Amino acid sequence: MERINYFSNRYKYYYKFMFGKNPTDFNLDLILNKWSQNLSFIKKKNKKIGLYIHIPYCENICYFCDCFSKPGSQKEIENYTNLLIKEIKKFTPTFKEINFDTLYFGGGTASILSLNYLNKLFRTLYSSFNLKKAHSSFEGSPQTLSDAKLKVLKEFNFTRLTIGVQSFNKRVLELNNRPFSSERIIRHLVEKCKKYG
Repeated sequence: MERINYFSNRYKYYYKFMFGKNPTDFNLDLILNKWSQNLSFIKKKNKKIGLYIHIPYCENICYFCDCFSKPGSQKEIENYTNLLIKEIKKFTPTFKEINFDTLYFGGGTASILSLNYLNKLFRTLYSSFNLKKAHSSFEGSPQTLSDAKLKVLKEFNFTRLTIGVQSFNKRVLELNNRPFSSERIIRHLVEKCKKYG
C-alpha cells in the first residue's frame, strides 16, 4: 500500500512548486526544524552530507526514464530556476555551518538551462552554502552542452560530467525516444571536457 501511495504522490510537490504554488500539505517550518535535528546528529557523528539539485526538464522524454522529467518552454524553465533560487535562500540559514561533501546536478537534463540561468543558479548556490570541498557532478546531454557551459562548469569547480548517450544504435534510440548522437560527436565532446579539465 505504501509503495502505491509513494508512486501516486511523489511528483505532487514538484508540479505545484514548478508553477509557484505552495502545496497545502508542505510545511516549510516543520521541514527546517527536522533538518536542524538531523544536522546536529550529522555533525555529532561526523557524517558526510551531499546536496542534490533537480532540473526536471528534458528536450524529449525517454520511454525508459522513471525520473521526474518533462518537456518545458524556455519561460517555464526560467520560472522554475527562479523558484529554485528562492527555495535555496529559504534553506540557507539552516545549512550555513554545513560543509557539503558532494554537489550533484541531475534531472531531467541539467544542461538544458541557459548559460545565464546556469550562472545565476551556481552563484546563488556557492554564496548560500559551503561547497568549497564538495565533489561536484553535473548531468548533461550532447544536444545541450556548449563550450560556454563547459567553461562555467570549470569555473565553478565541477569535477565530473555525466553525458547521456545510452547507445550508438540509431534504432534502439528511436525505440526509446532519444535523440541520436554519433560516436564522433561524443568523442569530440569528451575531448572538449578534457580540455576544460
